[in-house]
This record gives sequence, C-alpha cells and structure tokens, in this order.
Amino acid sequence: MTFSLRHITVEAAVREIEMRVVGVRAVGERVEAARRGLLALAVSVALVTILALVEAAGELSSTARTFLAAGLAVFVFLPSLIYALLPVGRLAGILPAKDLLHIAEVVGGYFPAIRDRLRNALQLARLTPEKDWVSSELAAHAIRGVAGDIAAVNLSDAVDRKPFTTARTVFVAAWILPLLAILALPGSFSGGLYRLWEYDREFTPPPRYTFLVSPGNVEVVKGADVIVRVDVRAQDGRRVDGDVTVAVLHRAEGQQDFERTSVYHDSTGSHTASLASLRFSTSYFATADGVESEHFLVTVVDRPAVNSFRVKLEAPAYTRLPVRVQEEFAGNVSAPAGTKVTITGSASKDLSSGAIVFGDSNRTLLTVGGDRFSGSFRLSASGTYYVHISDGDGLSNASPIRYELTVTPDLPPMVRVVEPGRNMDIAGGDPIGLLVQAADDYGLSLMRLGYRLTHSRYEQPQENYSYLPMPFDASRGPETEVSYQWDLESLSLVPEDVVEYFVEVSDNNTVTGPSTTRSLLYTLRLPSLEEVFTDVEKGHEQSLEHLDTALEEAKKLKEEVERISQDLKTNKEIDWQKQLQAKDLQKKTEEIQKKLDAAQQQLQDMTQQMQQQQVLSPETMEKYQELQDLFQQINSDELQKALKQMQQAMQNVNKDQLRQALEKAEFSEERFRQGIERTINLLKRIEIEQKMDEVRKRANDLAERQEQLRSDSTRSSTPNEEQVKQQQDLAAEQKRMEQESAVLQKKMEEFFTEMPADKLAELNKSMEQQKLDEKMQEAARHMGRGNQQQAQQMQREIGKELQQFSQQMNALQQELLQNQAQQTLSALRRATNNLLELSRRQEGLKNEAQSTPSNSPKLRENAQNQMRVMQDLSNVIDGLSELAQKSFAVTPGMGKELGEALGRMQNAMRNLDVRSGSMASQEQTGAMASLNRAAQQVQAALQAMMQQGQGSPGGMGLMQQLQMMAGQQAALNMQTQQIGEGEAMRRAAEAARIAREQEAVRKSVEQLNREAQGSDEQRRVLGDLQKIAEEMREVVRNLEQNNVNPETIRRQERILSRLLDASRSMRERDFEKKRQARTGTQITRRSPGEIDANAMERRTKLREDLMRALEQGYAKDYQDLIRKYFEELERVEGEESMQ
Repeated sequence: MTFSLRHITVEAAVREIEMRVVGVRAVGERVEAARRGLLALAVSVALVTILALVEAAGELSSTARTFLAAGLAVFVFLPSLIYALLPVGRLAGILPAKDLLHIAEVVGGYFPAIRDRLRNALQLARLTPEKDWVSSELAAHAIRGVAGDIAAVNLSDAVDRKPFTTARTVFVAAWILPLLAILALPGSFSGGLYRLWEYDREFTPPPRYTFLVSPGNVEVVKGADVIVRVDVRAQDGRRVDGDVTVAVLHRAEGQQDFERTSVYHDSTGSHTASLASLRFSTSYFATADGVESEHFLVTVVDRPAVNSFRVKLEAPAYTRLPVRVQEEFAGNVSAPAGTKVTITGSASKDLSSGAIVFGDSNRTLLTVGGDRFSGSFRLSASGTYYVHISDGDGLSNASPIRYELTVTPDLPPMVRVVEPGRNMDIAGGDPIGLLVQAADDYGLSLMRLGYRLTHSRYEQPQENYSYLPMPFDASRGPETEVSYQWDLESLSLVPEDVVEYFVEVSDNNTVTGPSTTRSLLYTLRLPSLEEVFTDVEKGHEQSLEHLDTALEEAKKLKEEVERISQDLKTNKEIDWQKQLQAKDLQKKTEEIQKKLDAAQQQLQDMTQQMQQQQVLSPETMEKYQELQDLFQQINSDELQKALKQMQQAMQNVNKDQLRQALEKAEFSEERFRQGIERTINLLKRIEIEQKMDEVRKRANDLAERQEQLRSDSTRSSTPNEEQVKQQQDLAAEQKRMEQESAVLQKKMEEFFTEMPADKLAELNKSMEQQKLDEKMQEAARHMGRGNQQQAQQMQREIGKELQQFSQQMNALQQELLQNQAQQTLSALRRATNNLLELSRRQEGLKNEAQSTPSNSPKLRENAQNQMRVMQDLSNVIDGLSELAQKSFAVTPGMGKELGEALGRMQNAMRNLDVRSGSMASQEQTGAMASLNRAAQQVQAALQAMMQQGQGSPGGMGLMQQLQMMAGQQAALNMQTQQIGEGEAMRRAAEAARIAREQEAVRKSVEQLNREAQGSDEQRRVLGDLQKIAEEMREVVRNLEQNNVNPETIRRQERILSRLLDASRSMRERDFEKKRQARTGTQITRRSPGEIDANAMERRTKLREDLMRALEQGYAKDYQDLIRKYFEELERVEGEESMQ
C-alpha cells in the first residue's frame, strides 16, 4: 500500500525516512548483541567445564588453579565481554554507529519494491541543489515518494536473525557438556568446580574412613556410664565392618596419655565401647587403621537428678473413681478433667527449688525440703509436663523427661427407649409403659420425658416441648433401666392427634458441666375408630382371600391325588410323568402353606391392633386367640410327608406301598382341607362377633363424645368453631355407624338360623327412624347460631338415644353368645350320650364275638350289628364335624380318638368276614377304649364351658366352683399326659394351648381364694388355695417353655388332689383323711375271666351316672366313686384289648 505524503514538507519526509532507518539499525544492533552474548557465554561455559573436569581428575594445587583462573579471566572472560559489548556501545553512542546508507542498502536488498530508492532518497537529502546541480522539485518528489512507500512496511524484517538462531543453538549445546559431567560424576565434578572457584585455597584429600561417633560431645552426671558407638564408613559411604580394626581411646581430665578401651562389634555393624563410672570430664576419639576421628569431650557435671518419682491421682467426686497411685516413674497421666494430680519424689542431692513445667510454659512450684520434693495441680487440659529441680549451686537436672497429660473425655450419656421403641398408635387416654435404658461413664443426674402435640384436627401444633421428670435410682451406677407409666389422660387427646416424644438424660459432670443426650424421636397417634375398624375390615378381607385361595388350591390338590389313585386302581403304569406330578404336588402343598401362613400373620397383626385399641369384648378376643391356635393345627407337614412317601413308592414301582401311601395321602389331604374349611367358617362367624363389637364400640364412643361435647358447650357462653366442627364430625360418624350396622345385619342373615338377625333389623330400623345424624346436624346449626339452649337439649336427647342403642346392642350380643353356648352345650351333651351308648353297644359286640365259635352264624349277625354301630358312629362324627365349623370346643384329640375307633371297627369287620371272632374281639375292645376316651374329651370340653359360666343359669356356690375346677383340672391333666404324641411343632402348640387354659384356672383359683376370705364359706375350704395357685404357676411356666417332664405331671396330680380336698365340706366324713398322689406304674397281669352281660349293664349304668353327676352337680364323693370305678373299668378293658 502507498501513502500520499504530498502535504508534508521535504524536511519532515527526510526525518521520517531517517527515523525508520535508525530503527532498523537499532534492531540489528540488539540482535547482534544477543548473538555475541550467547556465543561468549557458550565459550565460557565450555572452558569452565573443561577446567573443572581437569581439576576433578588432577586435584591441582592452589598455584596451578590460580594460573588457570587468571588465564581464564584474561584470555576468555575479558575478550568475550568486549566482543559481546561492542553492539551495545554502538547503541549507546559510545562507539560510532553504522552508516545509514549501508543500512538503507541492506533494506533495499531485502524488499524488492524499494531496492535502491531508499538509499537514493537519503543521498538526495544530503545534496545541495545549488551546488550539486539537482532539481529541488524532483528531489522533493522522490523523497516524498520513498517516505510514502515505506510508511506501511516493517523495515525491521530486513534484519537477518539467522546468526542469532545459530548462536542460541551453540549456547544450548554448550550446556550439554556440564550436564553430562554432573550426571556422570556428580561428586567429582562439583568438587572440581568448587575448588576451581576457591582457586587460592589449599584442599587436603579426604581420609580413607569417616566416623559416626555417638554420643559425641555430651554432658553427663558424675558417676554415669557413657556408651560410645562408632560407625566406620569408606569414602564411598559404604559401611566398613570386619575389614578394619577399630579402637576407642580416652583420657580423663589431668591425665597425659590416652587409654584404650575394649570395643565390641555388635550385630548392627557398629562398634561399641563403654566409659564406665566417669568422675571427671573425659576426651575420647576413635581410630581405624591409623585414621583418627574427631576428638570429643564428655563433660561430667554434678547436677541434681530425680532418684524417685511417683504420681497420685484423685478424680473428681462425681466420677466415684478410687484414688489411684501409679507405679514409680510412671509419670504419664490419663484421667478426667478436674483430677488432682499429686507428684512426690526425691533427688540425688539437696534441692533449693523446683517446679512442674507444662508444655505451654506455665509452671507450678514444688515444695522442697532436703532432697525431697512434692507438688500438685488440677488436670484441666491435655499436654505435657516435666519436673524441674535445682540445687544450691544453681545446677538443674539435665534433659528432664517429658510426660504426657491426657484428659479422658467424659462422654455424653446414652439413652434408648426400649419399649415401645417405635412409632405407635394408642388407645384413648390409657397409660403408655415406657422402658428406658440409659448409661453414662460416671453416672446420671437427670432424666425427663419431653413431648409436644404436632398434629390435631382441633388444636394448633405446639412449638415448645413440655417435660415430665422421670424418677430413677442414681445410686445404681452408670447404667440404669427405668420403667415409667406415662399417663396420657392429662393430654386430652382426640382422634387423629399426634404427639411426638423423646427421653432426655444429663450426666453428673460438675467440673465442665453436665452433658445432655436425647433419645430418638417417636410419635404416638390416637387413631379414630373409623381408621381402626377400616384396617380390621381390610384384615378380614385379606385373611379370607388367602384362605379361600388356599382352599381352592387344596381342592385341586385333592383332584390330582384322586386322579393318581384312580390310575393305580385301573392298573395303569406309573411312568415318569406321574412321578413328576407327585413331586409337583409337594410344591403345591408348600404354596398352600405359605398362603395359610400369610393369613395367620394378617390375622395376628389385626388381633394385636384390636387388642391394643380395646375394641373387642373379652369373649371375641378369646375366640381370635383360639383361631390362632387353630392355625397352628393346620399344618401341611403330615400331608407333605405322605406325598413324599407316595413319590418314593412310585420310584420303587411297588404298588402295595403306593396304595398304602395313596390312602395315607388322601386321608392327610382330607384333614388338611377340612382344617382350612373349618378355619374359614369360624373366621366368618368371628367376624360377625367382631362387627357387633365394632357397632357397640362406635355407639359407646359416640355417646361419650356427645356427652363430653354437651358438657364443654355448657361451660362456655358461646360455642366456638371447634365445637361446631366436632358436632358435625359426630353426625358423619353416626351415619357411618348406621351403615356398619346394616353391613352387620347382612352378614348375620347368612346364619339366620343361629344368629338374631331379625332383632338387629328391628334395631337398625328404629335407629334409622330416629334420624340421629340429622339431629346432630341440626344441633350443629343451633350451635353456630348461638342457640345454646336448643343445641344442648338436642345433644342430651341424642346422647340418651345413643346410650339406649349401645345397651340394646350389648344385650343382642349377649343373646348371640348365649345361643351359641347353648347350642354348643346341647351338641356336646348329645355327642357324649351317643358315644356312651355306642361304647355300650360296642362292648356287647366284643363280648359276643369273643365267645362265638368261628363256624357260628352269629358272627354274621355280629358283623351286621357292627356295621350299624359304624354307621351310627359316622353320624356322631358328622355332628361333631358340623359343630367344629361353629365352635372351638371340638378338638383334634376328639377327631383322633373317633378316627381310631372307626378304624378299629373296620378292622373288626374284616376279621368277622374271615370268621375270626377272637381277632375281631380285640379290635372291638380297642374301638370301645377309643370311644371311651373320645367321650372323656367331649365331657372335658363340656365341663370347661360350664366352668367358664357359658350357658349356666346364674352363679355357683363356693363348693360348686371348686368341684368344677377339679373337673377342669382333671381334663387338663389328661391332655398334658398326651402331649408327647405328634410332631414337635404340634406338641409346642398343644402345650401353649394347655398353658393358657391352666392359666385361666389359676386366675379363677386366686379369685375364689379372695372371695372365700370374705365369705361365710371360708371355714369349709380346707385346702390352701394360694399354694394351689403357686403350683399352677409352675405348671404354666413349664407348658409355655414346652418342657413337660415327670415333675410337671406330678405337680398337676397334686393340684387335682388339693382341689378335691378343698372341695370337701366340714360336715363330710373322713375329714382327716389325707390324699396321696402316686405316679402311674406299668402293671402286667393275666386277663380276667369272661365278663357276663349283667356286668356290662352295670358298667354302662356307671358311665351314665358319671355323666349325669358331672352335668347335674351330684355330691363330690359320688363323683369320685364313679370316676375311680370308671377308670378301673377302662384299665381292665385296655388290658383285655392287649391280650
């Protein structure tokens, strides 16, 4: 680009051109100066490196090094400096600068567009037009043109920089040589360079060995031993062990000659010598093959030294720690803050002063006397300390030992709420039992309960916590466990209120102040009845759903077992597919068991919730517990075992074994399925009773809350919004109660023959006609308008109607329970009579078969009669099975005995078919014994119901109650003796059930004892009822632990004996007779002769008398006489069946 400079003068254009050329000259000089400087440095570095290597190799003398240094300075450094500074001198104007025409020529040569025009312009500027015959106008035009052409050109680019680049490369290369020397000969090269720098100094060559001598120069107390350790190393640093002879020489102060000391070479490679019992200052050194180490001095001083030192620790009183005296010279202290630390000791000489010096330079003066010293301080922080002592000469102990001071932390206390230890729902204002465990390393000073309301429908949440003190025994030590009953009544909680709480404890630290810890935060929530009953309903639905599913799958399982059995009967081959089917049956059984377990768990959770919220009557709660026991009895173990045996028989291809296994599997499957069906039917009936409890509970709750609201509104002049809202909520809950009562009616209609559904329908209709929910809404409107009198009048009427409905529901529930009990009692009495009648008939068939010859036609008649007995027994079994669907009174033991009797009868039929009367008689005897045992169990259930007051008209006298308890205890004794039969899980479940029944009898005995003490009948009670109750408590404990042993049986026998004694009247004879309990023994004897028909009639009559006596309350002596004779009869019959 060309710039027009026509507007400037020629002189300005010339100045511009010259300035640009001068700039180029300056750049060139700087580049040249840098190039020469780099070359000069490169030459200097190379020569110095060479000379240093020469010095390292030859170790020249100081004179030679001086000549070298002088030559280097004169012939190298000075010329290099002059060479490098010439361009700088020209730049500074000290030396003549290069001609601008030369520079212009160089620039013109670099830029083709300029060529000689720049040089010509400079020359024209130097000419005079008048003298040199030059046209001034042409010259001016040429100068302005050149100035314009170079205006946009960087003329400095014409400077040649390649020489500088070459010089830089040479400079870098020059440094390679010293770097290689340093890497190859680090020590030698650096030494030669140092000596070359110190050219006028003489250097002596290093010795062959160097010594590391310890302790070197040291100061010791008079009489001390000094251990000298010598480590000899060669010039290359290598340790010299056995190659040289090392010696240590020493000379005490005042001696002329050095003495040699024995040196020992230890395992570490060091040489050790001992200067023993030094009394004077001593110099010493080590030698090795004529090479001596530095001389060292051991200065012996007579300083005071600590000869004895002991620490006593007295912890603060709140820690309850004993005084502790540490071992001698054990100066480290670790103790709680506030501990008093007392130090005592003695020195090697008399002292003038002393102090305990701490790490922060603070000190505590010691008390000194002679060579003794003592002092104390309070431990407040961790650190260090040492004991400083001084003698009369001002000498102090040298290098005192520093000891550690450690303050052991007083850890904050710990607290844990063990019970309930979780967020939980509560029931009304019932107290909550808290079990709190707290601990501290030294003890607690405070425990309190903090709480606040965090949610409520009618109040604002509380921001601050309230506190209740929790008393505890502080003298129990650092750990304590506190049981605390938190009375929630004062909180006046309403449904859906939530209270959060914690337990706070403080330790007893009186030094730095107590530390406080809080437990985890827990919440208590008062659920509404609606929530509780909704959860219960959901639990029932889920339990029934699980049970229905299990029943459907059990039916399918039955069909598959029957299909396999049918294939076997048609002589089909058992292939691998059927084996797989049998294996699959086991898996399906396990799945059914899982559903049963899920239903049981759901039912258990639901029962616990209802029990906690107190929404069940005791009768309904007991049935829920019995239902839990029933779940324990529905166990698939027996069925799975039978299916496994069937699978093994298939694998062995043994049809006889397979047929037996199939029969067992079918029987086990039927029992398993019937158990599920019974559970479903009982659960449905219990659900109805629970629903009755629910409706009654809802009515009671509504009545109480309605009365409370009326009372609150009476005390206030004007109702607030909260009270209006409460009245509206009550109306909604009343409507909900009517709906639930209608649901209850519908459920009861399914069992209209058993339950008073018609009476409930009348109650519901009456409730609907009263329109209580509308009345409640009207009362709320009156309250909102301020019509207090009308609102309270309506509230009073509503409360009365709700109470009336609650009472009617309670009466209806009692009627339902009474009807159920009467039906169950009637069925049990009927079953007892039928079983006794069947036992009498079976006894006659047994006697007839025993005496009938094998060719007699009477055997056929006997078989026909046996068939009729079997049919009648089946009817009894059907009746008890039907009762089992309604009541828990039917136990698995009854079914077992009845099944055993039926099986014996079938065996007798087979023996009669082959005309074997004697064998048939034995089976018939066994059937009769099973019938008798079944009758006893049915009668025991009947007695238990009567003793509990179910179905009995009114109360009983003291003697009658004792008689009933004796009968119930006899039944429990028999059941306990039969626990040993069956699987382990079933034994545990049976023991748990008997334990509950035994516990109920125990509580009845205690209650009876309290009643007898205030009764005129006290003089008639001869037994110690309190001792009986204590014996029962031990029996309950053994049963709960499933630990039924001979002592348990004997204790139950003593209980029965004492109950019988206690029930005897003072007017009865044999008042002084004592009962003796004896354990059973095995008696072996020959069978008695044939029993005639008259004897059979008498036995039957005695059975009937026993039943009537137990049911109608005959005198106890008659009952004992009948029972003893009846038991003896059973024993004789049992021996006959074994013949």
